[in-house]
This record gives sequence, C-alpha cells and structure tokens, in this order.
Amino acid sequence: MESIELKALVDRKNNRVILVESEEDFVDVLFSFLTMPLGKIIYLACHTDPAVEQGCLNNLYKSVISLDRRLLRKGVSKSVLIGPPNGAATHWIDLKLKIDGLGDRLFCFGCGDRNCLATENMPFSHYIGTICACGNPMNHAMIVIHDELKNAGSDPQEGGVFVRGMSRFVTSDELRVCPPSTTASFPFFSKFGVEDASSVEEMTFKVGLPEVLNLLKNSLISKTPLTDTLLEKPKEIPELSDESLDQESSLDKLLCMTDSLLGFFFQTLNLMKSSLIPKKALKEVPEKKMPESGLNVFGEEISLKRDIGELASKITGKIPIRLMLCKSKRIVCYAEAGKDFVDLLFSFLALPLGYIAKEARGTPSKGCINHLYESVEDLDVEKYFKSHYHKEILLTPKIAPGFVYENQLLEVEEARAVDHYYYLGGYKIHAGIHSGSVDNAVTVESRSSSGGFVIKPALFTITDDLVVTPISTISCVSAMNKLEIPFSDIEERIVYMGKDEASRLMVASFTSEAALTETFIRKCTSEAAPTENSIVN
Repeated sequence: MESIELKALVDRKNNRVILVESEEDFVDVLFSFLTMPLGKIIYLACHTDPAVEQGCLNNLYKSVISLDRRLLRKGVSKSVLIGPPNGAATHWIDLKLKIDGLGDRLFCFGCGDRNCLATENMPFSHYIGTICACGNPMNHAMIVIHDELKNAGSDPQEGGVFVRGMSRFVTSDELRVCPPSTTASFPFFSKFGVEDASSVEEMTFKVGLPEVLNLLKNSLISKTPLTDTLLEKPKEIPELSDESLDQESSLDKLLCMTDSLLGFFFQTLNLMKSSLIPKKALKEVPEKKMPESGLNVFGEEISLKRDIGELASKITGKIPIRLMLCKSKRIVCYAEAGKDFVDLLFSFLALPLGYIAKEARGTPSKGCINHLYESVEDLDVEKYFKSHYHKEILLTPKIAPGFVYENQLLEVEEARAVDHYYYLGGYKIHAGIHSGSVDNAVTVESRSSSGGFVIKPALFTITDDLVVTPISTISCVSAMNKLEIPFSDIEERIVYMGKDEASRLMVASFTSEAALTETFIRKCTSEAAPTENSIVN
C-alpha cells in the first residue's frame, strides 16, 4: 500500500505531536482538502465514525438520501448531490494518496450510442448508470485526459501537485504549515509548553489512506488533528456505494404517498396556525412599507395571507421563507419554503471546503481548517508553490462544472472546462475547445442542475438544524414536540433571503447546529446594535 513517511517530534509527557517534517507529497495531500466538495467529505468522514457531526451538513446529507426521488428534477440523481465531483480533479489524480476514490485516470460515462456521440450536444455524465436523453443508461466508461492547466506556469518535470517538488515543510499539530526553519518552528514548542528537548522524542510514521482519512475527519472537529491521527488507530476507508441511496425512511414514504395527501397536510397546517397566531400578528402592512432590500419584517408585523410563491415576486432576486419562531426561547423552530431555498441548501454539499473556510473567516469552529487555509495564504508563492495559478486553486477553489444553477445566491465560481480527450471502445476522440465540441458537449448533470435540483411546486419543512422533508403537519408538530414548545409560544414571520443571508447560512450550516437561528436571529448586545437583517423582540 502506498504511504508517505513523516518525521515527528512528540511530547511524550503529554502524549502530543508537536510538529512533523515532510516533503511536498504530504503537504499536497493536506492542501487538497480545501478543494474537496462538502458532500464527499461528509460521506467519507461520517461513514467511518457516525458520531462525527459537522454543523448541520450531516442532516442535509441525510435529507438528500431520504428524499423521495420524485421530488428531484428529471435527470438529477442523488449521487450528484452527495458525491459531487471535485472542481480540481485533474490535479487530484497526481496526489500520492487519494481518499476520494480517484485512481490515476479520470472517467466519464456515455450511453455508447453513436448517434449521441455524433451530435454537437454530446451528452455524458460523471456517474455511471445516468439515463441519457436517448433513454439508454450511460454505462460506457470514457477515459478523460485534461492537460491544459495542470502545469500552468510551472515546469511539468518539477514534480509536486500544488507546491513545488522537492520542497520540505513543517506542519504543527493544529495544521499550521510553514518552511522548515528553527525560527518558524520554535514558537510551536513554547505554545505547547515544551521547555527543553528532554521530554521530546523523535518518531517516524508511515501515513497511508486510512490515516489521511482520519486526518481529514480530525481537521474538522479537533484542535489537535495530528495527535489524534498519528497516536491513535485509524479507521478504514468506506466503500462508496449506492446502497444508501435506495434507503427511504418510513416517514418519507408516509409523507410522499400522494400529492393530494401532501396538499391536505398543508391546508390543515394553515388552518391550525390561523387559530393559534394572535390577530395582531396577521395585521396587513401597506405595500409602501415593504423594504426594498435586506430581510423583511424584523420588528414589524406583516401579512401571512399571501402564498410564498406570490411573495417571491415582491423582492426580485430574494427567496421568501416562512419562519416559525419560539418567542420565549428566541429560536427558529422550523421554516417552510419552496424549491429555491431547498436548491440553495442542497447546493452547499457541492461547495469546496476551501470556499467555506474563506467565507467563514473569524467564525469560531471546532477544527483547524482555518489554519490550513491561512497557511496557503502565508506561504510565499514564488518559493513554495508551482505557480500563482496553483495557489489560487486553493485560496479560491471552484465548484465542479455543471453545479452552478440559475438564480444561485452564492457567488461561487464554476471550474473551467478545459481541452480533453476521451477514449471509447478503443477510439481516441478529441473533445476540446478548439474543435468547438466542449462548448456544446455538456454533462447530463449540467443540463439538469442549471434549473436547480428539486421540482416545482414542491414545498418543504426545514428544521433549525437543516433536516429537510416534504411539508406536513406531522413533521411540524413533531419538531415543536421535540423542542418542548407549546403552540401558544409560536410566532410566524416571513423573511427574504438575499446574498448576504445566503452566505451567513452557508457558514452557519458548517459551524453551528442551529443554522436558521444563527442566520436570522441576532441577540442585541452593548457592542452591536440590531440591524435590519436581525430578528429582535
């Protein structure tokens, strides 16, 4: 089995790794974490240790798995959402240790029909078994070769993936990567309370795929990921399979029996609310008082008589959401929303980890990914990176092609489709930009996701910790019962989500287990006055 050798200094008194020295192959693996989509990370980390919770992302992941397939748009598969491709996959295949299942080659899949291959809009997919537009399953593997940008601005003979070949680095227990100088390393000793070398032992570790997987998991939840990885037994890497995709909860089956039953539940819920919400909460607000930007209501009462779909047209580019608040606890019990909001939530699973780290600057977290991101920022690009392009891949990682959809609120860039060849049935076919076919050849995923992921006019219930289910009275009452909140303590508000709120929700989904409350409710303090983007009493 392939492995990487690390030389470590261990504080035996406290049983803690102080630092490790390594060549570029280990640091390339560390930095590659920043390009991984969150859906793939959640699968890899949580399937080895179900106790691992990363904010609310586990619940989003499970919500996709348990969602009725009929609520997904035609051509969108669950595997697209929970196992999205890496926007930097052409670089990942050169890593010495690859935990996401990639081998030394990239594959896409076609139906094998020569009529489809001959068309200008040649369909292919990242996922085997996807149904082609012609109706045939895409089971024919095509080896893809992307070469245009892999060594942009660098010598291909130099080695390395992101950092320069033959470079050496020091990495602290909290994943701060720096050059191998005593000046840079000594602060680690003082920080960990090591006063002299008598308590320090030099050790050598062999790091393989299980250790890298464990390190990825620990980097999300621990302040001492190297210690937790190297001084504890790693867990095995799970096999990525479709078995979990076929599992549907009994609740999901109950809620999705028929559209008429769903409609009945929704009508019943509205009748129940109308009898519980105080009349003053139903006071109509004149149109001229509706704000043109930011979130709605905050401190005012607004009409709840309009349908969410109608409210969407009132503020262009913003997503309307109906929140059910607990007045005494000052929390969001759950939300009701349509397609646009659920598309936004599910899109979080396709975001690269580095994008989250960039947007979450200054936000407290359980792990050390922020240190990894800051290390990329601090390292001199001329000395340690293959090029400015390779450093930029890590600082501003892009989402895989085909996963940016219409009206998306998050300003995340899509990775560029570059020149490539593919092989099918022994034939080598060029599908590069210069031939005009890459601009027209699209994946089934990109055709589908351009309109989002779920169908219209489906409505959903979203709990504070981002469990997404089809809307129903049962799930709503269950949520309030779990929180031990009486109906009399519930207040309804309608808010509008724009780009700022979407960014806050994205960060909260990663760092908090109460994402909706973290996003929409802000406590007034003496240091910060309430803003129009805060719900206050």
